[in-house]
Amino acid sequence: MYYFAYGSNIVASQMATRCPHASAVGVACLQGYTSRINSRGVATVILDETHQVYGILWDITPQELLALDRYEGVKAGLYEKATVVVELLSNRQVEALIYLATDQSIDLPRPQYMEDIVVAAKQWKLPQAYIRELAIWLSTDG
Repeated sequence: MYYFAYGSNIVASQMATRCPHASAVGVACLQGYTSRINSRGVATVILDETHQVYGILWDITPQELLALDRYEGVKAGLYEKATVVVELLSNRQVEALIYLATDQSIDLPRPQYMEDIVVAAKQWKLPQAYIRELAIWLSTDG
């Protein structure tokens, strides 16, 4: 199954720890959403028809889905799962699982949180304009 990561799960080393058998399909774009940092200091996405969110599309196993559910705090109500359509850079559209924070408030990122995400965004070669957008949070990094 496909999973679209837009926050710390774009960091390959973190995904390797959480989901050791996951394979990166590639850079993907989620249209009609924008990224935010919530009151827990972590990323979420919210509806915004004028923006898009870039991330990494992963191919994961059912066991890795369970591991992600635990990591994201689905049972505790921190995140909910949804299915969205993302577009790969090859223009291929696929359905993917996404985690949406139940806390949609806007706050500051946890210390070091955005640094890792910006480094990973550069490594994955996400669009420069999007990397600049992410980097704005660095000046507010807790």
